[in-house]
Amino acid sequence: MITGNLFSSSSPPTSVRNVRDHVAVARMALGQGDYHASLRNLNCALYHLENCKGDFSTGELAEMEHLAGKVYIQLRMYKEAERALQNAINLHCGPEFSAIDVIADSRHLAECFRLSHKLEEAETLYKQCVADLKKLKGAEVQLGKAYMGIAQVLIDAKKPQEADDAIRSALNIFEFNGGIKGYWYGRCLMTLARLRFSQGNLSAAEDILSHALEIIQPLIGPQHPLRARALRALSDLSVRNGKTQDCQDFLSRAQAIENFLKDHDR
Repeated sequence: MITGNLFSSSSPPTSVRNVRDHVAVARMALGQGDYHASLRNLNCALYHLENCKGDFSTGELAEMEHLAGKVYIQLRMYKEAERALQNAINLHCGPEFSAIDVIADSRHLAECFRLSHKLEEAETLYKQCVADLKKLKGAEVQLGKAYMGIAQVLIDAKKPQEADDAIRSALNIFEFNGGIKGYWYGRCLMTLARLRFSQGNLSAAEDILSHALEIIQPLIGPQHPLRARALRALSDLSVRNGKTQDCQDFLSRAQAIENFLKDHDR
């Protein structure tokens, strides 16, 4: 996962609750976009785990690895993310876990591959996730996420038509599982905006991204890094579309969030 041996128990005992509390805070911080706080709490959890004689289930250890992988991806620490997610896959391979546990690990590992510019590996793994998820009942949202991930890879690989097809599949799934005002529908629109930008359709990209931000903004809060990222993208699109005043407005709002996050994380 982060550092050290997850299974070491030779040091003085400490409270099992300390580990679980830090993991709970790390999970919450990740959801709020406070990635450094999440990593700090995971490191604290690991410290207490290495000094704890209490029993932890394989599922709890796998969750820590999965959570660490997601945090590392957000912090652009892709080697560490790849290692953590592979550990999670290995821990989740037991008969007591559902297939969806391993698929979730694999989906994030595929995203790690994409961000590390391993596009062939990413596309292959995403497509395997899609094939596996289609066999499962109750995994529609996970399937939509996998389609959205494939679309990101295909955009990077300059395969716009295939990317468009994957996005449409994801949007259809999210529309019937959360609605057109749901978080994942909004996130998928951001991917569609990225595709339109790559195709040179800047006006459509701006309109789609603005709509996506309207959807996700009330769901993630005003100081979330995803909001800052969307605002920066809108700033870039505005200047390209000749809207200088809008560009400055979006940029200043993005910078305000980034400054808040920087000060908050000291």
